[in-house]
Amino acid sequence: MLPLLSAKSKVTKKKLRYAGDYRHNTRVVKGGFVASEDVVVRRRKRTNVGFDKFVPCPGCLGFFQKRDLYRHKCSAPATDGSRRDLTKKGQLLMPVTAEEDTTQKEKALPVISGMAVDEVGMAAKIDPLIRCIGEKKGKSGDKEKFNQIRSKMRELGRLLLKLRSLSGQENAQLSDFITPQKFPMIVEATKSVAGFKDCGTIDTPTLAIKLGHSLKLCADILEAKGIESEDETCRSNAKGYLKLHRLRWNDEVSAPAYKSMYRAKKGKVKRLPLSQDVSTFTDFLVAGAEKAAEELEKNRNPEKTKDDWIHLAELTLCQIILFNRRRQGEASKMKIEDYTCEQHPLDPDVLKSLSKLEQNLCGILTRVEIFGKRGRIVPVLLTASMKHSIDILIKFREEAGVSRSNKYIFAISRCNSDEHIRGSDALRKHVAAAGLVHPEFITSTNLRKHVATMSQVLNLKDNELDMLAQYMGHDVRIHREHYRLPSQILQVAKVSKVLLALEKGNLTRYSNLDDIDVADEENCSSEEEAQDPELEDELALGSDEQACRSECTAARTGKPRQTVNVTRSKKPSQSSIHSSDPESDDDLGSDEQACRSECTAARTGKPRQTVNVTRSKKPSQSSIHSSGG
Repeated sequence: MLPLLSAKSKVTKKKLRYAGDYRHNTRVVKGGFVASEDVVVRRRKRTNVGFDKFVPCPGCLGFFQKRDLYRHKCSAPATDGSRRDLTKKGQLLMPVTAEEDTTQKEKALPVISGMAVDEVGMAAKIDPLIRCIGEKKGKSGDKEKFNQIRSKMRELGRLLLKLRSLSGQENAQLSDFITPQKFPMIVEATKSVAGFKDCGTIDTPTLAIKLGHSLKLCADILEAKGIESEDETCRSNAKGYLKLHRLRWNDEVSAPAYKSMYRAKKGKVKRLPLSQDVSTFTDFLVAGAEKAAEELEKNRNPEKTKDDWIHLAELTLCQIILFNRRRQGEASKMKIEDYTCEQHPLDPDVLKSLSKLEQNLCGILTRVEIFGKRGRIVPVLLTASMKHSIDILIKFREEAGVSRSNKYIFAISRCNSDEHIRGSDALRKHVAAAGLVHPEFITSTNLRKHVATMSQVLNLKDNELDMLAQYMGHDVRIHREHYRLPSQILQVAKVSKVLLALEKGNLTRYSNLDDIDVADEENCSSEEEAQDPELEDELALGSDEQACRSECTAARTGKPRQTVNVTRSKKPSQSSIHSSDPESDDDLGSDEQACRSECTAARTGKPRQTVNVTRSKKPSQSSIHSSGG
């Protein structure tokens, strides 16, 4: 029994109140009539906000607006994810009406019906949990995602078949294994399906990673169903599995899978489009689009018009993808209303701050806004030739057989089709016909990586990098981590200068990577040594001393004078002397020192010094005592 005024008692009362509100809202929604005053939410706004703008908190089940959910400090947080993950999990808990449930199943019917008929496909179609995932992901009705949804369902179908084999239960459902007790079996089945080997290699590491995400989604769905149906066993099993998944899945499955992926990428050559191929392909597309536009305007044959229209649409689409480095799916979905939307006039104050060239480009290029990935608004720049081609495409749409209900510029020319041309197919088709050196490198993804990688050479500032990343349609962090390729040339050319400067201890002289010039440092040091007057005197003196030494040796031994080769180094004391008779060195002594004294007096203008030589056992260790002249 908790004290009435304790903190735990207050938290428990709040959770009970929110749970009661959730059950009330569920009954109201399933009743078929939802009014703003019939549902109970937290912090109702003064303005009239529809119930579809609210979402329950996964931890305490209190209803909050989607945009305000991240501010809510839940007393029993159900996830450690980001704001987006919190909203997604809350949407799974949203109750749906019978009519919405029927509509959702109808939209997902093409996804399930289009699946291949085999053992894996039948297991995925029949299992209620896998089918529920297909219905939730297919409710948007986007046909381009249907193949991706089917692939997700088939992955879970393969896992289900393996779980049935390991457990010996032929008719078991996937929900039977989403429990804490069956977690080790799920890990074993995932490793078997993905092809984990004892030697540490994995046949399909991406499959193991994808199954981890799908299993979390399955557990979230089961937890939502348990809350909605007041089934405490289902809810506790799902929560227990999610906790185990968060604690152990990374160590047992994800980390080895990622390690295998990185090991496979090591040493793999990363190919980017050649600049020559990009230039050649651009010229090919421009020439082809001009010719196709002329033929389309002149020709009046319906069949020929249709072929010319399709050809011009494909060439123009390829031009937009190539020039803007845009994702093929984004450029393909450009709508007529996006193109014909009224353009906002340019701010004259901003124009004054630009250079003459930039002002001319603003007048030549046309900017069109389209929807990109995750609903982002991304720009597309059109040249005058692209704009002319699009105008012709819009003008001859009906003659080419395009349906009036089709809203895309690059539409499929069939009367009953509302789809668009696939940019990847058009790019692949015309790249093969352009006669390039490496046509396989020209893809929309490689083109985007090409501009991100080559921009490293420009050494862009932070604001310029932000502008480039925003134009490309992704975050700066994604731009740095995924789209930039670690070019081997840049690593050797740029980073090596830093390492060499550090080795010499001169890195603090520079403020920019491009200012470092190791070759100039070596040349400067050599010139300084050569121009040092004291060093020149020492080198000249050393040469005269060697000549005197050769004369003395010849006088004492009676042999002819030896030829002396002096190799000068940076330090004169390290000169290498090559003698033709090394045995004569033992007979040197006072004569050699006398010659040295004469040479010194001749060069400095001072009187000759008296030299007394005390010989030891080893002539090389003589102690020389000199008295002032």
